[in-house]
Amino acid sequence: MSEIIKYRTHLMGVAILWLVAFHFGFPRDNFISHVFSWIIGMGQMGVDMFMFLSGIGMVFSIQKCPSFSSFFKRRFMRITKTYWPALVLIFLISFVLKNLCAHFTDCFTLSEIFYAGFFLDVLTLGNMGAYWFVSAIMVFYMLFPLLYLLGEKIGSLFVFWIALLVSIYITILFYKYDIHWQFMSARFPIFVLGYYMGYSYKMKKVECFGLVKSVIWFVSGLIIYSVFSLCYQEYMVSLGLHYWPWILMAPAMCYFIAYMIALLSKGKSIGINAIAIIGGATLEMYIVDATRLGRWLGYGVQEYFGAVLGMIVDIIIVLFLGLNLKWIINYAYRLFSRIIK
Repeated sequence: MSEIIKYRTHLMGVAILWLVAFHFGFPRDNFISHVFSWIIGMGQMGVDMFMFLSGIGMVFSIQKCPSFSSFFKRRFMRITKTYWPALVLIFLISFVLKNLCAHFTDCFTLSEIFYAGFFLDVLTLGNMGAYWFVSAIMVFYMLFPLLYLLGEKIGSLFVFWIALLVSIYITILFYKYDIHWQFMSARFPIFVLGYYMGYSYKMKKVECFGLVKSVIWFVSGLIIYSVFSLCYQEYMVSLGLHYWPWILMAPAMCYFIAYMIALLSKGKSIGINAIAIIGGATLEMYIVDATRLGRWLGYGVQEYFGAVLGMIVDIIIVLFLGLNLKWIINYAYRLFSRIIK
C-alpha cells in the first residue's frame, strides 16, 4: 500500500495513457493482435484506477483542511480552474476545426460547464456527456465528507460494504432503461474502497495490500469477468457487468504497476520522471482525449501505416496538447495574478 501512495501520481500517468490507447482501440487480425487488443482493452480499467487513487487521495486531502467547507472549496477549485478554461479553449478551437472534426462542438454544452452533462443525458435517456467522468467525480467529492464521518462512526470497511450494496441496488433498479447509471454506480464502490485502504494505512498504519493479495484479487476479478462474459453476455452493458470485476482488479493493477515503478526508480530512469509529469496533467489529457482529435488523426495514419503507428500518433497528440493545455492555463493564471496586483 505504501508503494501505491508514494507513486500515486505515476499511477495516474500510466492510467491516462492506457485509457487513451483503449479509446483508440486495436483491430484483431491474428493471434498476436488479439493478445495486444486484449491488453489495450483492459485500458478501460484506467477509469477505475483513477477512482481508486482518488479515494486514497481524499483521505489525505480532507485531513489537511480545517473544515468541510474548505475541503469542498479546494476540491471544486482543483477541478474548475482547469476544466472551465479548457472548455472555453475547446469551444474556440471548434470554430476552426468543426468542419474537420464535428465532435468538437458536442463537447461544449451548458450542462457540461456545470458538471451536469452526465446526469441530464441520463435523465433524458440520451448518451452520456463527453465529460461524464468529471460529473461523477464531483459527486463523489461532495459525498466524501459524509462517507468520512460515517466511517468514523461505524468503520471505513462497513462504509465500503454499504456503498457496494447501494450501488448494486441502483444498477438493478435502472437496468431496464436505456440509461447509463452503471457507469457511475459501478465506480462508486471502488472510490470508497480507495478511501477505506487509504484511511486504514493513514490512521492505523495497516498494509492492506501486498504482492500475494494483489495476485489473488486480480485473478479472482479476471475469473468473475470471464464468467460474466460467457454466461451473462446480454447483461454486460445493461448491468455494467464488465465494470464490477474492476473493483478487485484495479487496486491489484495499481499495486503491480507501483511495484514495478519502485524497482525501476532505483536506477533513476528518465521515463519514470516523465510518467510523473504526465500524471500531473491527467485532467488536461482527459479533456483533450474527449474531443477525439487525436483519434481522428490517428485513424488517418492507421489507414495507411497500420494500427500501431496510428495509436502512437493519437497518444502523442493527446500528450502534447494536454501538457501544453496545462502550461497555457497555469501561465494565464500567473499573468492574471500579476495584473490584479
